[in-house]
Amino acid sequence: MRRNLVGKAVVLVGALLASGASEPAHAQQSWDGEIGAYLTYDFGGRRPGHFGFGVEVRAMYAQQQFDCGSKAAYTGVAGRLSILGWDQLRVLVAPQVGLSGHLPGPSTDFLVNSAIGGELGFGYRLKRDPGPFLQPGLEGSVANYLFLRVDHAFGRDSDTQGLAHSGSVDLGLRRTPKSSHAPSGSSCD
Repeated sequence: MRRNLVGKAVVLVGALLASGASEPAHAQQSWDGEIGAYLTYDFGGRRPGHFGFGVEVRAMYAQQQFDCGSKAAYTGVAGRLSILGWDQLRVLVAPQVGLSGHLPGPSTDFLVNSAIGGELGFGYRLKRDPGPFLQPGLEGSVANYLFLRVDHAFGRDSDTQGLAHSGSVDLGLRRTPKSSHAPSGSSCD
């Protein structure tokens, strides 16, 4: 009788451990760092039509592992340095939120990582039209590398002291660690 009770206890403890062991890995949260570079086109404002480039670093807090086909929310912060038209330098810090998931790939057993998110950046312009600015934006990324971002900057016009605003479109590449906020695509059945 004692062996039978010990055996039932072992089975019960094993079942509890097996059912609970996978859940913490499913919901594991952690920080990841990313670095990227992008080309930008700035339109609007008093002198529209400036091309430029920039670099960024991001710290993202998100799920590390989750079931295939599911989505995961992420939050983070980005820091950027942009040069526009060779006569303006922008420094920006932008809190971000978004959602990662899968897009269907070229075959049924291959999924492409994707993400969509938004941000509200706070920055400072140097040289042309110096001063602080606020920059909300939307971003989409595919395959953890390629991203497209659309932003609109609001600040003070240094000449007229009125509202200065301009939009920009950024196209870039980002290096994301393997344990990123996006799900791993090829292991999903």
